[in-house]
Amino acid sequence: AELLNFTLVSMLVCLGIFPAFLLYHLRISYPQTVKQWLKFAGAALAALLLLVSTALLNYETLAFTVREHKQLRHMVVPNNYLNGAFKLIKQHTYTPAPEKPFIPSEAKKSALNQNNTRPTLFVFVVGETARAANFSLSGYTRETNPELKKQNIIYYPNTTSCGTSTAASVPCMFAGLNHTTNNTENITHHDNMLQLMKSAGFETLWLDNNSGCKGVCEGIEAQQTKDLERFLPKNEKHEVFDMDLIHAWKERLPKTLDKDTVLVLHQKGSHGPAYYLRVPDEFKKFTPTCNKNELQDCSQEELVNSYDNTILFTDHFLAQIIATLQQNYPHMNTAMLYASDHGESLGESGLYLHGMPYRIAPKEQTNIPMLLWLSDNYKQDYKIDAACVRNRAINEKFSHENIFHTLLHGLRIETSAKDEMLSLLHGCMK
Repeated sequence: AELLNFTLVSMLVCLGIFPAFLLYHLRISYPQTVKQWLKFAGAALAALLLLVSTALLNYETLAFTVREHKQLRHMVVPNNYLNGAFKLIKQHTYTPAPEKPFIPSEAKKSALNQNNTRPTLFVFVVGETARAANFSLSGYTRETNPELKKQNIIYYPNTTSCGTSTAASVPCMFAGLNHTTNNTENITHHDNMLQLMKSAGFETLWLDNNSGCKGVCEGIEAQQTKDLERFLPKNEKHEVFDMDLIHAWKERLPKTLDKDTVLVLHQKGSHGPAYYLRVPDEFKKFTPTCNKNELQDCSQEELVNSYDNTILFTDHFLAQIIATLQQNYPHMNTAMLYASDHGESLGESGLYLHGMPYRIAPKEQTNIPMLLWLSDNYKQDYKIDAACVRNRAINEKFSHENIFHTLLHGLRIETSAKDEMLSLLHGCMK
């Protein structure tokens, strides 16, 4: 009742009842002949082309505006009413067919794993919005990987993502799905890599500096972004940087670690549109930068510089992970796998950000960087031929689908959910 006031009544009358009255009395002339129908269709097509061309000419502004104000997606008339009505009808009338209960596969360590003389620490870094096109390891002319190129890493130049958004790609990595089988029903009724590792006796820990694990870390010890804020200096107002994931890791896992452990680090990486917020000032090497989230107000040079700085910082972050493994855990079998969740458009063909439907998404949003680092201890105890792995990385194509099987295979976990043919290490482990 408190909402009933003169303003509300006047708006309903002026913007609702009066226009409805005019529309009710509006005389509509429907086409009667073929010529009139063709003329009607031509006018409709012209209107559609005008709408599409206007949207394309202003795509830069539209993309960033909708990204920052997601509620606008639900205010498109009449789509919002039709979509809402459809969801309501489905909710009250659709009864899904009963499904057989999902029974997770069993998992255990292989005999070779159990005989290892050293415990294992495997770090899996889930990257964010890094595209392969801007990795100098992929041939980008600007040096964005100065630290990683000094490391003995194995880089995968021909890797594609499962989706063009975090929500689509992250479950794919941990459930072994691909972009055609990736949906909510399949994910909830499919083996989870982390659950299999935990079942096999590995300690598992998820540290997050992003928007959560999208359900894949349920039942796993996890720490979210807000928990990392304690690492910020007093009175600092900038956001948590990815380096604080390493601080949290050192706090949670002691140097005397003696258990087989899998650690997942979920980056904020290169997430836009506010690329400038992802990077400490000392890593803003490429200038001038775009220091706002209204990217349509920035030049193309400023936009690319800001994005490349995030890749440069990711390079440093990954190099520091390797250094931490080498310095803090020399007594262990250590390894790191990094893969971005999806790429990013930076103005190519008038497109920006990410999230395009996969079937029509440009390669900038689907071609991602992926790399593997293995310690000498790891290669020795797990009997891995690094030259063989490197040769496959250069000459074959891979995707997020391979990650699930690679970690299970690489850690020598025995389970029916694993397909060694899909492992990055297939044919390279004795």
